[in-house]
Amino acid sequence: MADLAEFPVFTREESPADLAIKLRRRIFPSQRAAAEYFSLDPATVNRYERELITPPLVYLACLMYLFVQQAETKGLQGMDVTHGQQLLLAQIKNVLKWFPAENKYQEPFRDWQQLSQDAVSYLQQHTTTTPHDLQETVAPRPPAGDAARPQPHGAALPDPRTPDPDEPGSSARVLSWPPGIPQDLYYPLPSREQSLEQVRGILCAVGAAPVVVIDGLGGLGKTAFAVEVARRAVQQGGFSGVLGDSAKQEVLAGESLVTVREAVLDFDSLLQTMARQLGRWELLTLNSEQRRMELARLFQHQPYLIFIDNLETADNALALLAQLRGLLSGSRAIVTSRRHVAYDFVQTISLHGLAAEDSLFFLQRDAMQRAIEQILTLSAEKLLAIHRVTGGAPLALKLVASQAKFLDVAVILRRLESAGGNLYPFIFRQSWDQLSLRAQQILIYVGRTVVTTVSWDELANGAFAETENALLGAINQLVDYSLLDVTTSHGQIRYGIHQLTRRFVLSDLPQLWQEQGLL
Repeated sequence: MADLAEFPVFTREESPADLAIKLRRRIFPSQRAAAEYFSLDPATVNRYERELITPPLVYLACLMYLFVQQAETKGLQGMDVTHGQQLLLAQIKNVLKWFPAENKYQEPFRDWQQLSQDAVSYLQQHTTTTPHDLQETVAPRPPAGDAARPQPHGAALPDPRTPDPDEPGSSARVLSWPPGIPQDLYYPLPSREQSLEQVRGILCAVGAAPVVVIDGLGGLGKTAFAVEVARRAVQQGGFSGVLGDSAKQEVLAGESLVTVREAVLDFDSLLQTMARQLGRWELLTLNSEQRRMELARLFQHQPYLIFIDNLETADNALALLAQLRGLLSGSRAIVTSRRHVAYDFVQTISLHGLAAEDSLFFLQRDAMQRAIEQILTLSAEKLLAIHRVTGGAPLALKLVASQAKFLDVAVILRRLESAGGNLYPFIFRQSWDQLSLRAQQILIYVGRTVVTTVSWDELANGAFAETENALLGAINQLVDYSLLDVTTSHGQIRYGIHQLTRRFVLSDLPQLWQEQGLL
């Protein structure tokens, strides 16, 4: 009987990423090989194995299923396959048992038969093989000197000597990604997964809106969300690649505001950037209109996903978007913006603060990623206090986690409540400066005196505007900049603000308003 040490063992001290690595290395020679087989972006497999994303249970199940299929064809005489199957099933049950927070929305497998059925179903959807091909499809890394190994019937696995693009020392290029678009880390949160798949579906659907805008208040994770959508859309074969740029001029690094670009993004500079990313240097010698026509012709026959980050800071942002529309044809665009866009060719998705349980999950994952011990040992009560102060804004949550390396959480929360640091200016100052005096006064009123939400009638009676049209203009401006949330309660429209916006209004920044004579 073969030694059951062939089967990977998952211990209490390890993470699901460790199990994914053990299984993958027994089947595929590299992360790239696994990614190509599963029709995944190699970066996704890399993130599974670096604990940036918890490997989905079905992914682990597929690796286990393929491992058993492989073991049965390796000529191991008398191997107790049934015993091995039960050992693997116990491993995946331990993943659920030891990591309940990361897998709370996943159902355990009843037995090996269910695991196999789910694995085969997943493989049929994500690979070009059929179930009876599987035992010929994957092969372990052969010993040195082996002349040949079985090849899959679908996409070919790379030669085992091919460097893994995500492992140290590799110079292989995986996916061309626009250097101006930050690859913000995305944590798969249940409350956002449905929206994310909705956006991916819109981008890939025939006849859908050619432009999708992800809007919302600053700091809500729009870029990370859109980047993940783009990755999945390209990974599933809908586009040849991602092109684009960011209009963001400054970022918040820790508590410091860092300038990342001086020039303002405009339509022609975007065209030049995309020409460079495509390697079409000859387009740079053309005038703007000729360049636009050549790119439009290219995008019609070869679909690309155009990514524009922080549209609201672009030069003449709405005009840029209107001009972009004429480029797309068979291609699509995904855009992030703090400002709402109401064009008829645009599908908008608005992000809001995370729900409490997702905030806690985000905090714990971020703390695990950066080894921040204080966050990992906090009580649920203190974690919920962080959620309340930050309003579930990922940027604020990450700021809390970063500062928790050297400050007590109670101190961090006090500083947030009093607008210590640059968080509030980074999120609000630019939008505040764009508001009319009337809109600023309404925001101050709602933030300082309204506990939950306010009705139209209350605002109309507040003497903020002489006419309904003037009041409507101010409200539209606040909604446009994601500073006022609109909800419906008992058939009546209500207006409220995000918790971070309230913190901004109640902080020491009103000194600015006193200087302007608003208070």
